[in-house]
Amino acid sequence: MFSKNIIDYVYTEKRSFEEFPFNRVDSLVFSQLSYLDFSENLGSLEDEYDFISLKDLAAFPNKTKYFQKTWSVLRNKVLLKAISKSNRFKNVEANFLSEKLDEKLESQFCACTLKIDDDLHYIVFRGTDTSLVGWKEDFNMSYTFPVPAQEEALKYLEDVAEKIDGRLLVGGHSKGGNMAVYASVMAGEKVQSRIDIIYSHDGPGFMVDLSSDERAKPVIGKIEHTIPQGSVVGLLMHGLGENLVIRSKTQGLVQHFSFNWLVEGDDFVIENDISPEAAMVEDTIDEWLAGMDTEARKNFVNIVFSVLETGNIRDLKDVNRESIAKIPDVVKTIQNMEDEEKKYILIALKSLITLMTGIGIKEFSL
Repeated sequence: MFSKNIIDYVYTEKRSFEEFPFNRVDSLVFSQLSYLDFSENLGSLEDEYDFISLKDLAAFPNKTKYFQKTWSVLRNKVLLKAISKSNRFKNVEANFLSEKLDEKLESQFCACTLKIDDDLHYIVFRGTDTSLVGWKEDFNMSYTFPVPAQEEALKYLEDVAEKIDGRLLVGGHSKGGNMAVYASVMAGEKVQSRIDIIYSHDGPGFMVDLSSDERAKPVIGKIEHTIPQGSVVGLLMHGLGENLVIRSKTQGLVQHFSFNWLVEGDDFVIENDISPEAAMVEDTIDEWLAGMDTEARKNFVNIVFSVLETGNIRDLKDVNRESIAKIPDVVKTIQNMEDEEKKYILIALKSLITLMTGIGIKEFSL
């Protein structure tokens, strides 16, 4: 019975990166670390600050702020503590933090650069945080290409590549994985030639199929797309790269969260294929999206998020089971919809709340 996750891996993997090269579990560790708010202690691309070790970053007295916008404060605290004591991770250095939140553009972006050694840097993009804006941008990806965060990711990758020498790794979890793939595909050949691997951990695809795009050819073989066996997010729209299926210790949508992915030794626990339930959901969503033009998708997204915006919710930590029922105007609007449209609205709301809060909602109706 497997029960270890990335925290256990950090505690038990004693080898340095020189003794045992960077791998996909390391990538998920750093992708999860990118959700922490280091904005007060890391330099930006415009600063001339030095890189700082993760051990020193964990020792700052203001580190309480690091966890304020994470999904699980306790597990992220334990992860950072483990990293700060690990021979493998504690001397990795961070710099070049870039973070933007723009309600008008409906965009949330964050990235930083990790120095693994003198010749290898990992550019990691943060997935969606707890801001409503971030989740709205995720949904906007179903009818907009590119979204602002993807364009920011490309600029960040190109800017960092100008500042540092050597080999590059690029990656992230969820939307962070999507941004890593987008930036790598759209970067020029000079940058692409320096990229060893692109890690997308359960990152969604794109509304357009990039598999035959000439710009993707130099990097498509470098993309490693890891998904849990019950993946929903990672199977959305048109993906790039082969799927590597990982066993999770949970069921349903909460498999998306990094701490639920199982690790054995120095690798994930690999499954042969996604679950039948995930395959069914993938087919259903694909069929549903195929039947909607971009305007219909946009209207659908706006209706879903109007539920939260009408309740003056700006951060998704404020969402709970009662939130929707307390917004009578939107509830009335949904009640007046056609049954088929109402069904998909409710499915989207249930899925969104589950992903945002980790609460599995079995019954939800209007």
